Amino acid sequence: MQPVTRRLPLVDGSWEIGGIPPGGWSASSSRPVVLFYVAGAVIVALISILVFVLARSRAILEETVRVRTEALRHQLAARQEAQDQLTQNYALLRSVTEGVSDSVFVKDLQGRYQMMNSAGAAFLGRTPDAIIGRTDSELFPEGTTSAIEEGDRRVIESGQALTMEERGTAGGATRLYQSTKAPWRDPHGAIIGVVGVSRDITDHAQMEEALRESERIFQTLAEISPVGIFRTDANGYTTYANPRWSQIAGLPTA
Repeated sequence: MQPVTRRLPLVDGSWEIGGIPPGGWSASSSRPVVLFYVAGAVIVALISILVFVLARSRAILEETVRVRTEALRHQLAARQEAQDQLTQNYALLRSVTEGVSDSVFVKDLQGRYQMMNSAGAAFLGRTPDAIIGRTDSELFPEGTTSAIEEGDRRVIESGQALTMEERGTAGGATRLYQSTKAPWRDPHGAIIGVVGVSRDITDHAQMEEALRESERIFQTLAEISPVGIFRTDANGYTTYANPRWSQIAGLPTA
């Protein structure tokens, strides 16, 4: 007496399902046998559908995971590339700003320093990191920052680069600076602060003043000198003659 069997194909192999009535097979049991075959066929069909759906769902899930993993890998690679580019740009900026003797700085709209190179920090007797986040009123003596702050406001309000002379006092020394300031803008063009470069022109200004003073002294002495004094340019034209020379040459005096 052989059991009734059905073979069920699966993804990784197959199952074989078998059954036999408790009382054995008999002529009167043909109807149950038919029902058993039908039920078995239905079960096999349902299980086959279920296995197909599960296999299909698994394939879709694996493909979705693969696609999202690949997209995430590309995003991470792009982010790392952008970070590397930002690091290189920052290193380049630091190389440029640290390679000059002028003060280079960046301030936000509240006047807080966001960047200062070593040359500017040295005048204040501080390190660049000790200046970040501070304002001019915190770094310079009281009452000496109004002109600097006014220059910043003019740049922000006009939205244009401006060049001006400013005085800064630190460590008991007052220096004269020629500052060029421009608006600091975000990627959308909105002004978010001021960037600037300040050059110490104290020595140059002192030399110019000494030259002007020397010219005044020469002019005074030449005017009262009993000796004729004159000066010509490269083409021989007289550019200056004191009163005595005018008398000697018979020229009218001013």
